[in-house]
Amino acid sequence: MKNNDQIKTDGQTKDRKYTLLNIIIVVLTIIFFCLCLFIAADTKPRGYVYGPDSAETMLRLVEYGKYSELLRSSHINRMLGVNASGNDTYTIPYAAADYYEAAFNYKGLMSAGASVEASTYADKMSAARQTLGEYAYIADDIDDLLKL
Repeated sequence: MKNNDQIKTDGQTKDRKYTLLNIIIVVLTIIFFCLCLFIAADTKPRGYVYGPDSAETMLRLVEYGKYSELLRSSHINRMLGVNASGNDTYTIPYAAADYYEAAFNYKGLMSAGASVEASTYADKMSAARQTLGEYAYIADDIDDLLKL
């Protein structure tokens, strides 16, 4: 049989364990809550948070050959209503994005053997190349990138 001293010692040990576990649970709950807040804050749409990309930013993407990012930027700008028809600074990046999109789809359709559907994108590629004008080397760079 246990005497009173042993019972008090066992009870104090259990109390310490439960207190420690409660502290750990509270700390982990706070950390989990903070992580949830960070995730929720990071899930806002890009266009909503930052707005449209400027023409200079888009030209920089062309300069660095980041055509997939350029295509994304052009779609976001168009979605947000950036009117590029009267602004010549958007002409080259938008034409490069249109060429990249058409060339990407053209290559995919040609790889799939759908040459009739691919001809539509070939027409879009030639229209975008004409819009590029003296910057037609961008279209050549995209062709090299996509191995057309």
